[in-house]
Amino acid sequence: MSLSKKIEERIKTITPLQAFALISVIAMFVVGIKFFGAKKEWLMIRAEVKGKDWTEDFSGGNSFNPPPWLSNTIKSGDTEFGIDGKPTANIISVEQYGDVKPTIFVTAKIKVVASIRTGKYSYKNRAVEIGGPIELSLPKTKVLGQIEALNIPPEGYSQKYIIATVRIRNIEPWVVNKIAVGDKMFDRANNIVVAEILSKSTETPTSSVFTSSPGYFTNQFLETNPRLKDIVLTLRLLLVNYPYGWRFAGNQILKVGSLDSPLKFSFADYNLPYVEVQDFHDETP
Repeated sequence: MSLSKKIEERIKTITPLQAFALISVIAMFVVGIKFFGAKKEWLMIRAEVKGKDWTEDFSGGNSFNPPPWLSNTIKSGDTEFGIDGKPTANIISVEQYGDVKPTIFVTAKIKVVASIRTGKYSYKNRAVEIGGPIELSLPKTKVLGQIEALNIPPEGYSQKYIIATVRIRNIEPWVVNKIAVGDKMFDRANNIVVAEILSKSTETPTSSVFTSSPGYFTNQFLETNPRLKDIVLTLRLLLVNYPYGWRFAGNQILKVGSLDSPLKFSFADYNLPYVEVQDFHDETP
């Protein structure tokens, strides 16, 4: 007797009670998979490489930035492998701004476990969520970071150039002399220009300092330091449109007159860590 005949004969012998029990088991299995099951899939994330997450960083934002040598050990195409030898993460791109305490971002595809019921993800038994930690063991280094975006579009985010006027207050003369029109700041991982100085002018500082006269009973005076200068620069900046808004050089926010979050620039031979934005507009209206 053929196999199909045997199956047909067997089906004929199933009682209504047995059929009900079989259908119930199948239904429970389907429901279990739908509401409690999980599946593996690839997820694209963007993470800032940082030794501690935002809940523990009371330094103003850069004390837990990676050391300079770490940036040379992370490359696009780096792959993390699981204990079974299969890839679990792949670095799609790297961004680096600055060199002393560089700001580094990585965009990576990671193999996550996705909950069918909740739609949430986990990686290495740890929740994958914005603001949460991520740890990658790459061929040349261990990367610690915090996730700042999920479901990155394959084509990346849109970009545009703007023209900004900025002021740096009370600058020493040797820094004034170093700054030159044509100086450029790069995304060092990709050699992309993110800022270029278009013009430069100097002004007498608008702020004053306390000085004192020599002697046992010293007198204090509020005056302008004649050695210092304010610098006004016009720059061409590259902005990227992330889900949370347009940003410069990783995650810097442009706001006119904002002293709470001044811009930071890193050029080849000097840094400008406290830059106040006076105005900005799109390069092409």
